Amino acid sequence: MTDTRREPVPFASVVLRSLPDSAVVAGSMTGDDGGFSLSAPEGSSYLLTVSFIGYLTHKQVCGTSSDLGDIVLEDDVQMLEEAVVVAHRVEHRPNGYHINLRNDPIAKGRQATEMLSFLPGVSTDDESVQILSRTTHAIYIDGIKIQDYSELKALQASQIESVDIDYMSGVKEAADAQGGVIRIKLKKQADGGFSGYLQASAGANMYGYGGESARSIFRARTGNLSIYNILAYVRQRYFSDNESEYLFKETGSDILSREEYRSWGGYLSDRLNLSYEINPSHSLAVFGVEGNLKPFKWWTVKPMVSLLLQYAKTSRYTVSNQAMWKFSLSNNFTFSPTFGGTLNANYEPESRMLDALWKPVAQVNGSLYKTFLDDRLELRLDFTLWRYGRRTIIETPVYMQSVWNRTKETRAELTITWNFSGGKKVNVRRNADSIQDYKQITDQR
Repeated sequence: MTDTRREPVPFASVVLRSLPDSAVVAGSMTGDDGGFSLSAPEGSSYLLTVSFIGYLTHKQVCGTSSDLGDIVLEDDVQMLEEAVVVAHRVEHRPNGYHINLRNDPIAKGRQATEMLSFLPGVSTDDESVQILSRTTHAIYIDGIKIQDYSELKALQASQIESVDIDYMSGVKEAADAQGGVIRIKLKKQADGGFSGYLQASAGANMYGYGGESARSIFRARTGNLSIYNILAYVRQRYFSDNESEYLFKETGSDILSREEYRSWGGYLSDRLNLSYEINPSHSLAVFGVEGNLKPFKWWTVKPMVSLLLQYAKTSRYTVSNQAMWKFSLSNNFTFSPTFGGTLNANYEPESRMLDALWKPVAQVNGSLYKTFLDDRLELRLDFTLWRYGRRTIIETPVYMQSVWNRTKETRAELTITWNFSGGKKVNVRRNADSIQDYKQITDQR
């Protein structure tokens, strides 16, 4: 059993009723590959009903010798628009939580980084993902540790099955590891099926043309072997503007310097992952307040305020319980099943650490997307509206130094993505090997 994108639909309820009295004969649930098994007496007619939240209920008349063919569940567009059904299933753990994101409407048209920003305790920026305001130690996709943040940004949120968030690094990580760990599990491919996408981007900023990139992600599964390949070409313009000033206290003289950096660079890379399934010292405390609000059915907003208490000591300074605040506001808009976007704001007020005074930094960015041809073609516009760069002031007994990142970050990038899938669909297994009590099925639903 698959959806319209030929992806397996696990945990769907399958009920077999006798005709014409509609009495329940057998019930089951689909497995990870979308398959199921039922047993019923021969020589009778039955009504097969398949249902799962977010999809239209499938019904068909059959017999024990009938060929059910390939069952495809269609999206319940009205339900997603009016009720905004979110299939979040959260399991809390001592060191974090597990969350199931299958069929979450927020995933549509989003990058994985945008999806992660709506999870509890998680925030993102252009360069990293933070858990409880601390940069993550590691991010894994299907058990493979990503080598570059761009791999996560290239991943579409709609491909994610579930996410595990570990607040602290476990024993599997390095002994000196700082920060939490994110483990992403992708939706399982149907046996013999494949999917992926082709993507091309081009962008511009306040300095002119910023470069282009092209990516291809391919996923396939045959038996217990899964294939995941990322091919990327990137050519981009690097730029920065920095201002540095030294003020000498005894003489009153100062030295002012400005640095401009412009350069072109690029790379071509390919990463192939094969997996075989054998069987089915600074931070003392972090406090935060966050929540997911829904002012309107098309608008979801997540405000987040976090406080990081720092302790550090050198031969010259001792800082105890130094407060560092962070504020973020993530907005998700779903104007229609094929059109939506995001708008995010981050702000860090002035803070001090040892002999350095960190001035406020702020940024506003977002995205818009539009899909066509049953979501196979996607146009996406990413933009940064405004950014106030970090200014750091360092004071010593002899001089005071001011370093200011004045790089103009206003930019826009257009991305075109073509999603493809194919191969063998999941056939319903009709040979009975187990019977599951219908009451248990309804309780699980």
